[in-house]
Amino acid sequence: MPAAGIGPAGARLLAGLAIAALACGQPSAGPVPSEIPTGPPALEESEQEMADRLLVSAGRLQDQGDFHRSKELLDRVLHLDPGSAQAHYRRANAESSLGNLEEAVADYGAAIDLDPGLADAYLRRGVSLSRLRHFPDAIEDLDRYIGLSGPDSVAYRARGLAYYGLGEWERAIADFDEAIAVDPGLAAAFNDRALSLVNLGRHTEAIEDFGRAIETSPDVAVFYDNRGGTWQATGNYVWAVDDYDRAIGVDPQY
Repeated sequence: MPAAGIGPAGARLLAGLAIAALACGQPSAGPVPSEIPTGPPALEESEQEMADRLLVSAGRLQDQGDFHRSKELLDRVLHLDPGSAQAHYRRANAESSLGNLEEAVADYGAAIDLDPGLADAYLRRGVSLSRLRHFPDAIEDLDRYIGLSGPDSVAYRARGLAYYGLGEWERAIADFDEAIAVDPGLAAAFNDRALSLVNLGRHTEAIEDFGRAIETSPDVAVFYDNRGGTWQATGNYVWAVDDYDRAIGVDPQY
């Protein structure tokens, strides 16, 4: 069970997953599809050109944060070219940004079916599955992404959060270790590892990790709050209050 003073584990986990989703970003270009030997028949040139133009426009709209209009254009692209892995992938990105996670998972799946080498689709589907609390499926996708792309701090952290959601604290810590090894400046991974340590009763190590998170990103209120909760759980009330005050100082609305 989480230590007293630390907010509900589910809330912390979902916050972490949201940060992981943001870390993935929403690039308009996306990875280059791998060659697929078979597929739907070639389109008439005029339709293909229209689909290509709409795909580029949809990417620009995503860059501008207009995910609703981007999705509308991608619907049109897929009407013209239902075999476009990139259109499914980019529409999934739009759906994810709009909070339509089930739809995003379905589109990432369609993109993967059309182009099994589209590594980022596994990463993003894994994050979406975690946000839906489908943790074993998320871990499977993140395993595949790491196998295709190699060491990646975002993927290790996302998989660690999935293990966290399953209550597998040691495996979560191992992935947060990997994330930090790849990117020592990833403050959120220090925070995530600290929360896992709290669940194992390793409060001293947790406080050290919260401190590292704060040193790296001193303007994040939740890091102070989490450390304050750990101080409180260990009976250090003066230091707990100090950290709560710091959290409020960083974000008066916290």
